[in-house]
Amino acid sequence: MIDTGLKEKVVLITGANNPHGIGAAVARAFAAQGSRMFLHYFRHTEAQHEGAVNATLPGAAFYYSQQSKPADEVLAALRKLGADAHACESDLSDASRVPRLFDEAERLLGPVEVLVNNAAYWEGDTFVPRGVELKNKLVELWTEQPKSMTAAVYDRVFAVNTRAPALMMEEFARRHFERGAQWGRIVNVSTAGADRFPSEVT
Repeated sequence: MIDTGLKEKVVLITGANNPHGIGAAVARAFAAQGSRMFLHYFRHTEAQHEGAVNATLPGAAFYYSQQSKPADEVLAALRKLGADAHACESDLSDASRVPRLFDEAERLLGPVEVLVNNAAYWEGDTFVPRGVELKNKLVELWTEQPKSMTAAVYDRVFAVNTRAPALMMEEFARRHFERGAQWGRIVNVSTAGADRFPSEVT
């Protein structure tokens, strides 16, 4: 068996509350290597996305239903695998939350040695004016039409998908050098944009 060198390493994974999501899958993979995990998550509330709670079909409603869950199910699965795992809910659009995440991870597990930037925020938006019908395969999968792009939507997406990963990496690097660490890894996860999202802006 190959020794990955990940046994007992402290791993911080963002966006890991969806039991069917990438963050949870990454956490299970690290658990199989004997790593200890600190999971970040942020729930979309029912008030924000009415009707999403019981959604079962692909589309925006199902996406939000999965994102509205706490990390309990993922933590239970990891602990069943024998992993030492903890979780913390935090809104990464607030830059002040970044150092607090690392503080809490260090309090519970020790210095973070692997950072996985997986968290993402999404709202369907478009340049197409309101009232113009969109026709393409991606739109057909949605349960709601995308909204017109606004500064507020753009800022929310940018804050979580672009600014937060940069701040997380800066915080990781600063602490890494301050403690004179000799080993560390950063993994950035990006969306599968092979189809170029022709009907979306952000």
